[in-house]
Amino acid sequence: MIEELKQEVQTTLENALSQSKYDADPEVELFPDASDAVIASPVAYKIANQYGENPTEVSSSLQGLIDTDNLEYLD
Repeated sequence: MIEELKQEVQTTLENALSQSKYDADPEVELFPDASDAVIASPVAYKIANQYGENPTEVSSSLQGLIDTDNLEYLD
């Protein structure tokens, strides 16, 4: 199930990036032994660095492009 979740996150991030003004690799990392987060992505930090923007604003912008209605693992 973790790999399916990772794939869903990857695809969702790819879709959000394709709708955004950003050109970035939708990198997703798996942390199966972590206590707080199982999956994370450094993409907002990389975009912020590349475009000279605030990573929180980048995250919010991408989050606004994500529709969770048809996702199996994310809500």
